[in-house]
Amino acid sequence: MNKKGFTLTELLLVILLVGVLSIIASTAVFRHITSTRKDASLRNAVAYVAAVNDYNFISEGEDVITSGDVSTITPKLKDSFEGTKPISGTITVDSSTKKVTAASFVFKYYSVSYNGTNYTVTKN
Repeated sequence: MNKKGFTLTELLLVILLVGVLSIIASTAVFRHITSTRKDASLRNAVAYVAAVNDYNFISEGEDVITSGDVSTITPKLKDSFEGTKPISGTITVDSSTKKVTAASFVFKYYSVSYNGTNYTVTKN
């Protein structure tokens, strides 16, 4: 008798192998997504601080950004900041140097704080 096709054991083995491979692949994909979100939050915070510093370098007199909430600062930046704007946060600006000395930002997935030299990223 000539039998064609696969046995039940062979089919179950293939299904099990495909399942294991998909679990391994999805774990790597989720790890990459998490890393990308963290990196994007950090890059946006660095760009925001740089935009405030650049704005203050160019601006004169009353128009200089002082310490405050990002909701009042963001409209002044207009075209000088193209990243994802923070949901909330605060910035501290040194009045004599017009440079950002401290900042904290809340983005969708991560919060970023800046102490004048270093950035710290924490998960929300």
